[in-house]
Amino acid sequence: MNHQVVKWFGSFVEMILWRIPLGDYPFQFPEFASESLNETAKKFINYLKIEKNYSQNTINAYSIDLKFFSSFVKKNN
Repeated sequence: MNHQVVKWFGSFVEMILWRIPLGDYPFQFPEFASESLNETAKKFINYLKIEKNYSQNTINAYSIDLKFFSSFVKKNN
């Protein structure tokens, strides 16, 4: 993975985690590392729907951003 992708990914993860209190995120990093990006994104979206009860507009926005990110990583990996 090139430096630009790593930098962008770090910023993206920081943006997402900034919105969720640290002890509130249900996934462990070793689990995250062993899953595909799409599997982790689906779990994250379900978490936002079920646990956080976010609005459908917020869910849609996160879903679009995660699809864009996944596509970007696949193209630049």
